[in-house]
Amino acid sequence: MNKQMQVKTLKYLTIFLSKGGLGEAILQTPFYRALKTDAPNSEIIALIHKNNFKILESNLFIDKVIVYSNFSDLIKKMILLHTIKFSTCFIFDKSWKSNYLARLFINATKYYGFNRRFWESIPLNFKIPYDASKHESAYYIDLLQCTHNHPLTPEVFPKESDFECVKKLFPETRANYIALLAGGANNPGVGDESFRRWPVEKYCELAKDFVKMKYKILLVGGASDIELNTFIEATCAGECINLTGRISLLQSGIALSYASLIITNDSGLMHLTACFNQNILCLLSTSSPVSILLKVRNAHFIWVDKDLYNSNARVFGTFTIPDDKKQLFLKRLTTKMVYNKAIEILSELNIQNR
Repeated sequence: MNKQMQVKTLKYLTIFLSKGGLGEAILQTPFYRALKTDAPNSEIIALIHKNNFKILESNLFIDKVIVYSNFSDLIKKMILLHTIKFSTCFIFDKSWKSNYLARLFINATKYYGFNRRFWESIPLNFKIPYDASKHESAYYIDLLQCTHNHPLTPEVFPKESDFECVKKLFPETRANYIALLAGGANNPGVGDESFRRWPVEKYCELAKDFVKMKYKILLVGGASDIELNTFIEATCAGECINLTGRISLLQSGIALSYASLIITNDSGLMHLTACFNQNILCLLSTSSPVSILLKVRNAHFIWVDKDLYNSNARVFGTFTIPDDKKQLFLKRLTTKMVYNKAIEILSELNIQNR
């Protein structure tokens, strides 16, 4: 009897240390699918901050998720990981801190990441120039050096109990819901960036217009969105389901699958919608659609602030935007512009569904 050769399992580690970055964590999900597709026998371990745990918790392509809560906890987790020999350590953060920490504490043959500035990427064996010239998910896929294309559609994996919970919140016969995502842009890593949110007063006007058209308004969000969404709910004459703060993050995504159309700011929830719904209108501000437009069939956008755009805001952060310019974002976007675009999308959907 011939002795069978054992298949060596490659071990991969991904590192994403951002305390916020919910949307970024969702944009990274195509990477895990691509890596597991190309290396099905590999073991993939992800090291992330606790704030992003819910996005990766049940990901079918990740074998283990390790969560840290603060810097001292991060160092402890990295020291424990040092006992494992990884084939490759993929560093998703663009900053120098993650690159140097990984090289210092992680035991890997190769260290792959991004190059914004030369000195930041010195610890890396393989580096991708990062200049915001293509879609964010494509940058992560490029770390794999694939010779073939992988889809960039994001993916999360709610539990069956999540679907059952949300189903109870909606009537048997589905109404025509328009979901308005007025919140977001309040990142634990960088703080509240209100200039990336279309004014709530405009969302209220929009809600009134859709109620007149016999639509119901659907509102979801986290604790920081409760005040905004309560304000919108008050204008809906009872034609509203407000689930803000009542259900979990992934349950919010499931709820959005009930909407005929989702209208959203550039936020983490915007990226979550792409995992559950194809019909989305994105109100962009500081980021280009080249970098972040949702990779689903029927994603649309309005970007009135193209003339204010500077790629440094994407590459290095919105702190690079002068304060006087921050006050200009989304101020030229009128309710009529958004409403007309939404009606155009809904009309196209009605034609397609006939």
